[in-house]
Amino acid sequence: MDKLPLDLPNFEPGWVWLVGGGPGDAGLLTLYGLHALRSADVLIYDALVGEDILKMA
Repeated sequence: MDKLPLDLPNFEPGWVWLVGGGPGDAGLLTLYGLHALRSADVLIYDALVGEDILKMA
């Protein structure tokens, strides 16, 4: 992931982040949510998460 001009958090081992999918449009995902998805070692999701969002992980 390219460096963004934001102070995004560093993820520590054992941290859990909950990212809401909002109305389901991948274009509405926050930058913090995208950062969390791309930094995760494990994702747990339900049937409401769209394929477009999962492809970003």
